[in-house]
Amino acid sequence: MNKSKFLLRLKRALWGCSPSEIQSRLAFYSEMIDDRVEEGLSEKEAIQAIGDPVQIAEEIRMELGEKKKDRRPLSTGEKILIALGSPIWLSLLIAAAAVVFALAVSAGAVMISLFAVMFSVLISLYASALALGAAAAAGLIASVLCAFGSLKIDLWIWLGLSFVCAGLCIWLVILCVPIGKWMLRIVRAVCKAYGKIVFRRRSAT
Repeated sequence: MNKSKFLLRLKRALWGCSPSEIQSRLAFYSEMIDDRVEEGLSEKEAIQAIGDPVQIAEEIRMELGEKKKDRRPLSTGEKILIALGSPIWLSLLIAAAAVVFALAVSAGAVMISLFAVMFSVLISLYASALALGAAAAAGLIASVLCAFGSLKIDLWIWLGLSFVCAGLCIWLVILCVPIGKWMLRIVRAVCKAYGKIVFRRRSAT
């Protein structure tokens, strides 16, 4: 390590101190290095004798009663690298945001589609139960009309069909009630989870 690198590291390690204090310390150690070089040491040997610039900065901070800062200012080279790389990382950031948005929209569309399918199945079951109930009523009416006529065979046929349709109607209604309750529980659970996520984000902002 040469003199310029030593002073640069010391300056970065002293970040957060007052500018006048930093300049004073840099001048002090610069003169110390020059003095030791005049005494016959090489620049590298003089720096090794002084010590590590980071350790020296910590001792200076202890002397001044200051705490070490968690972050240091960006150097000119780092700022240039960030400026040159901004099109790349900005494009990646936009692409990542677009992917996250697309996934969220897709997940919402899939959930809505599943709910639509489940409710359409439930509506179809209730419609089938209603149709069977209507068929049972029609068969019962037809059997009553046949009872006053001469076609006794038709009476039993219509009566049997009426009972079959009524049984299927009752079975479908019994089946639809727990299915409807189960679907309502799923919808409530999803809405509750979505509400928690939305309220957490609002409270966080």
